[in-house]
Amino acid sequence: MDDNTVLTIIRTMYVQWCPFGRGTAVYEVEATDGRRIALKISRPYASRPHEYVLLEKARQALGDGVPIVYGHGAGELVSTGPRQILAPNSIKPEEDRRLHMILMEVLHPLHELTGAQYLGAWIEIVNDLELLRGHEMLHRDISSANLMYRKKESKIRGVLGDFDLSSDLETKPTYSPHLLHRTGTTPFLAREMFVKHDYVPHLLRHDIESAIYVLIWDAVCRASSKNGGPNNAVLLLWLDPNTSSVAKGSLMDYLAGDDIPLAELEPIRRPLRQVIRMLGKGYIDVDWLFDNLGKTRTELNKEESQTWESMCGHWATDE
Repeated sequence: MDDNTVLTIIRTMYVQWCPFGRGTAVYEVEATDGRRIALKISRPYASRPHEYVLLEKARQALGDGVPIVYGHGAGELVSTGPRQILAPNSIKPEEDRRLHMILMEVLHPLHELTGAQYLGAWIEIVNDLELLRGHEMLHRDISSANLMYRKKESKIRGVLGDFDLSSDLETKPTYSPHLLHRTGTTPFLAREMFVKHDYVPHLLRHDIESAIYVLIWDAVCRASSKNGGPNNAVLLLWLDPNTSSVAKGSLMDYLAGDDIPLAELEPIRRPLRQVIRMLGKGYIDVDWLFDNLGKTRTELNKEESQTWESMCGHWATDE
């Protein structure tokens, strides 16, 4: 994008507010040629690569499984704006943020689909997460808002959106270790991401676990005819960082009764319970592992790390 690019905002598609830093906004805009496209504006850490760069690498792995990009640009550092006058030297250089803009195709939220169409696109996206890891990338922010789809004629293609927080495992980070905070959206975070007093390196299984919570969330919201958010007592617990992990740990019990209505995805309740059971056993064994080792995750040797990553054999490792 440049000074000659003129866009007219049609509607606000998405706004994410952050507890610190600046939020992200996505607008549907009209270009001068009449095309309707999406404009995303965000302010990630300046030391992080532009989302466009991450999307291009992801495209090598997933092809049309990522959004089409029409243009991109970067703006000023937060420290050089009004903050420079109002609160000079208030931002540490490694914590400075830069305005990022990217023009992409307009996609549809996955939760608009139902039944076999939803499940097919969801499975496609989960497979893409594995392909992405095979190309040394992790998404790290799987949420209901970031799982999308594209429909071309009669074909539906699941699409992974929002690579702002994704990581390129082949590129050594240029930012300080303390900026490697855990990422994700609270209702969909893997249970392990709520561990306190220990840094938890992000793994493929964390992204897949998040995708499972998205599937349940979307199904329950459809069952309650409220796609904008849950009115289910169990899912409301997922919104609170203090109760989210415990509530997810009780999913086996909830899925055994009527607490989690799955609407048209009811036929997969049994296999879903089997997956949740496997996760539960894995977390019990992981807790036992760290209780016995007396180490943090970053102190593990290679063999211990592989045992942790595989949840003591309950999950295939990232390798």
